Amino acid sequence: MPNYCTCQSSKNIVKCPPTAKMIRAGFGKQFKVPTVAEALRHFTGEELVGGHRARPDTEACARIYFAMNPPAQVA
Repeated sequence: MPNYCTCQSSKNIVKCPPTAKMIRAGFGKQFKVPTVAEALRHFTGEELVGGHRARPDTEACARIYFAMNPPAQVA
């Protein structure tokens, strides 16, 4: 099974600015990897409720994944 990381795959779409720590470390020209909450807000406009719990985080990750990879339309 191929690997897929919703977090890494959304980085150049969400385009979160680098943190001060990233800039000090010489990574100021890269986007910050978004949190689940940041990516969910970007793709759906929704706020993450109950974050850092397995079910809400998993459901949010699935919503982000399907927003980035919509199913093919069947004619």
